[in-house]
Amino acid sequence: MNTKQLVVISVVVLVIVAGVGVFFLLGDGNDHYRSKDTTGRLMIHGNANNDDYLDKEDIDTLQSIIDEGFWGKEKYPFADANQDGVIDQKDIDMVRKMINHESMTVFFNDGSGNLQSIKYPIGNVVAYGVVDVYIALLCIGGIDRVVGVAPTYSNDPVLFGEMAYKPKISSAATTIQIELFSELTKSVKVDAIISSGHDSVVNPQFSEAGYQILGFGLGMSDGRIYSCGLLTLGYLMNLEEPSQKFVRFADSILDTIEEKTGSLSDSERVTILAALNGGGLNVSGPGHVDSNVAVGAGGKNLADWGAFVKPFIKGDEWIYNYNPQVITVRQALGYGELNMQTIWDNNCKPFSGMNAYGEGKVYYINGTMPTCIRMAYMATAYYPDLFDADYGVKCHQQFIDDFVPHLSGKFDVTKDGVFFITSDMVNT
Repeated sequence: MNTKQLVVISVVVLVIVAGVGVFFLLGDGNDHYRSKDTTGRLMIHGNANNDDYLDKEDIDTLQSIIDEGFWGKEKYPFADANQDGVIDQKDIDMVRKMINHESMTVFFNDGSGNLQSIKYPIGNVVAYGVVDVYIALLCIGGIDRVVGVAPTYSNDPVLFGEMAYKPKISSAATTIQIELFSELTKSVKVDAIISSGHDSVVNPQFSEAGYQILGFGLGMSDGRIYSCGLLTLGYLMNLEEPSQKFVRFADSILDTIEEKTGSLSDSERVTILAALNGGGLNVSGPGHVDSNVAVGAGGKNLADWGAFVKPFIKGDEWIYNYNPQVITVRQALGYGELNMQTIWDNNCKPFSGMNAYGEGKVYYINGTMPTCIRMAYMATAYYPDLFDADYGVKCHQQFIDDFVPHLSGKFDVTKDGVFFITSDMVNT
């Protein structure tokens, strides 16, 4: 790869998820924990056995393929480490170098399954997009590598600390301006551009300047697929251990939710609508990220339009065609001081004509939290008989204490921010 090339790695860090009860039981001190996932979440070519690690087991798998004289590409899609079309000793030699974290060109898949490459390891990065991209960097321990950001979603100094004050490489959250980016690169080396976009991006301004733009395609899926982005980006940035630690935590939340709700029949599932506020209220259709997250938390979405959002303004009659048991509204408002009543009036009160509102089943959820944490809160709202009332709070507090060093031991999620609002907390 041309050394002038940069990579815009799109990580909508939508988020993964699983059951915190398992994580609490294991604790951080369990050095023997090893993920059993073999679905190929680590999308690095060289990850021959499809697990979450690059290690000797990949070498053993490669040797078995060589000994058998047959490479089943469907079974071992990431076996060809050097991408020469064959599995041989050269792949084993390359994987050994990858395990030893030697500088080299590494091949990996983007979110659309397309083969990409980058010079490893990635050092300094700039980031732009929605809040998930910054949460991803925080969760894998990459905040100190960020040298430039887009405005708006990165501006929360409580959660993101010094990163909130980094030079701006755009005047809008979801774009990047080559003029501002070029000015930044005059004073600091940048190895990659990380975006929250979910598709590979073709940006003529950057491609004509010799910069490669990549997307992981993680933004429009359920919580578990987010793990792919975290693990892959974690390896590329040489942050394997912190990325694996967070994926383990998130997996534990999702596993707990699945364990408690997975056996529910269709008729037993709580019916829901999942709304979001991004400059206006919208309701999520099936296949949209907010619907996927809600379904992952155990809900049954009553929306029957496509994978897009439908605008909603108080008084709209169409919404009365649906009668969900629970409505959740997501808006990313940060970890700073917030007015709970104002948030409720803007997000939840517009649904006051719905039966769910009268029954106290409309909830606000702060979208700045990692997706797995939001899902923990949602699961408690959907199934109060299956989850402890403070399940979401416990998951959230553990996230703060284990993954946000500058807040660990100092920030109480029940007192120092507004993250989950119920009707009994405000004037309805």
